[in-house]
Amino acid sequence: MRLNAHFFLIIILLCQAAWGSPKPTARETFLAQSISTFMEQAHISGKKLDGEISRRTFKTLVSDFDPSKLFLEKQDIEEFSKHESTLGTELSKGNVQFVYDLRDRFVQRYRQRLPLIEEWINAQHDFSIDEYMPAKPRDIHFSSDKTEIRERWRQTIKNDLLMERLAGTTLTSAQQKDKVLQQYRRELRNKEQMSSDQLLDMYLLALTTSFDPHSMYFSPGQQEQLVQTLNAAKKDLHVTLNSEGHLIVERANNIGTRPNELRAGDRIISVAADGENFEDVKGLQPERIQTLFSGTNGKPLGLRVMRPGKTVIIEYVLQKENGDPEVHGRLIKFGTKKAMVQVGWITVPSFYSEIKEPSVGSIVGGSVLDSLFAFGKHGSVFTNPAGVLLNTLPPGKDILESAFGRPPKSVSMDVWRLLRHMQKAEQIDVVVLDLRNNPGGGLQEAVRMASLFVGSEIAVQLKGGQEGTEIKRLVADRVPKALYSGPLIVLTNRMSASASEIFAAAMQDYGRGLIVGDSRTHGKGTMQRLIDLDSAANSSARLGMLKFTFAQCYRVNGHSTQGSGVRADVVLPPQVETFLADVEEEAPYSLPPSQIAPITDLKKWQDVSPEMKAALQQYSDERVKSSSEFRRVEQLLGIMKARRTETKVSLNEQRRRLEQLADDQANEWSHTSDKFDVYDQEILKVTWDYLQLKNKGMPVVKK
Repeated sequence: MRLNAHFFLIIILLCQAAWGSPKPTARETFLAQSISTFMEQAHISGKKLDGEISRRTFKTLVSDFDPSKLFLEKQDIEEFSKHESTLGTELSKGNVQFVYDLRDRFVQRYRQRLPLIEEWINAQHDFSIDEYMPAKPRDIHFSSDKTEIRERWRQTIKNDLLMERLAGTTLTSAQQKDKVLQQYRRELRNKEQMSSDQLLDMYLLALTTSFDPHSMYFSPGQQEQLVQTLNAAKKDLHVTLNSEGHLIVERANNIGTRPNELRAGDRIISVAADGENFEDVKGLQPERIQTLFSGTNGKPLGLRVMRPGKTVIIEYVLQKENGDPEVHGRLIKFGTKKAMVQVGWITVPSFYSEIKEPSVGSIVGGSVLDSLFAFGKHGSVFTNPAGVLLNTLPPGKDILESAFGRPPKSVSMDVWRLLRHMQKAEQIDVVVLDLRNNPGGGLQEAVRMASLFVGSEIAVQLKGGQEGTEIKRLVADRVPKALYSGPLIVLTNRMSASASEIFAAAMQDYGRGLIVGDSRTHGKGTMQRLIDLDSAANSSARLGMLKFTFAQCYRVNGHSTQGSGVRADVVLPPQVETFLADVEEEAPYSLPPSQIAPITDLKKWQDVSPEMKAALQQYSDERVKSSSEFRRVEQLLGIMKARRTETKVSLNEQRRRLEQLADDQANEWSHTSDKFDVYDQEILKVTWDYLQLKNKGMPVVKK
């Protein structure tokens, strides 16, 4: 895949624009043209800026402004729909007027709605009667009927006030009303004060995410760098920014199931630095978001969190630390007086690395995949006659240590060192690699870590380029044989994504270990490339960054991890913390899975057979069925599932309080159960059975 001369002409124009101090409109034109052209030429889908992409962009942009369909009217949508199939063409010509027109109309309607909002806030509402409002915006339509609009706003404001009553604060009724009113006024000011840069950012993000959910434009404010900064500065709160502008919680120091605890998958929609005055995250300048999160240690934050069926307010205390969690392990002995086993339990929170991964910023020369594997000074890459891409796994002490002044941090090297330490300290009967909630990271690290357990074998295949003919196979060549060849269990859940899925899939395809956990992993099987547009244009025009999907990952069996993820060999009941977490195919416009030819000359291990998997699943199912703790978990999951599938929300205070009480009781049941005594204890029992079936020396655990 090569980019044609048109893109480079645009880059030259960008450089000229930067040198000539162009007007903002000229910059917007060039930026829209360059990103439109690049997405057409470089995105793996090969989609053009035709009617489909235009319709997706139109739908996304309208939803970004008015997700609840409360402000814009049916006649507005009908008027703007003339652009619905032409937005791609408009952007490719540098015409960005549509987003300005849409914002102006939205602000006009918002101003018209404000007296109505104030009227219903000050009205008397009867919270004792039975009435309902739609739970999901997709179940309603834009309307121009004045009576219908009034009724929607009455229900919306009543629900806003009801949530304040249910929040358990000490605010008076008058204060609650004023709080709701100020939130609406603040949102109007935010939309009125949107700069041209913010509007263009919103437009271009709507365009790129119309190709797939992981392709994004980042403004010069560097939203991505903002999130990375937050993650690095606050070890206990790890968030990612989704295409809707919400911060998605991945982990936190109080992840749990109680109503006042964060949960993995929570959407942070607004933040109150003082605990009371909330500001919406969406639409704010990155610098302002950073200010909201930059409190001192021990300072409580107010977080307004959106969950299926409801919005909750959580008080959260940041605990500022340096760096993200790294690999850590523990030795666990369990069994009976007659038979004990030693487990090396290693938790891998992400596939991090200080070792420089391939530089992919250059767009000059060669294909995208070729540039991906220009490994740089910290290693070497070459291709053997069979066409298998080889890369080095650095040893524990070598030139890297001299370059860093200490042993470099990478997940593969940290797992290696931890394994050696455990093996020296004790005789390890089995290793448990915990990849639950692991969002992924460096692809090379997944390959390197796989080599620790299978040696120099292909770990993953990549196919990139719009022609769909270029395939790369990755294997670490510096480990001719597995450094650990004993029994292995890999733990996964719905939050295990990307590089963690590649590793788990490789272990499964080689029959190397047993995959235990949720029925499936997240299902992200694509690779993204990050382009600094200023560097590409040799410009100082502050053009921002572009991340786009350029390749798809395939298992050695030829199946993609995209969409379907990795299926567990032994399935446990869903984890409470991750039950409602979105998976890849639920994201708008996610790419479909595909398949390539499998690698047929695999070196197969004999660790796990189909008969063993079936037996282990049976033994686990019997224990889970008889467990009172898992029955409590099942009850909680049932409540959560019912909430997620609700199509309407009650506006009756007593009913809502009963629902809240049921949620709280179920959450309390789950919280009072020691997680190690529920999930991890069952994992240890599966481990025991696994060793018994392999060694035929211990009885299986039936209880």
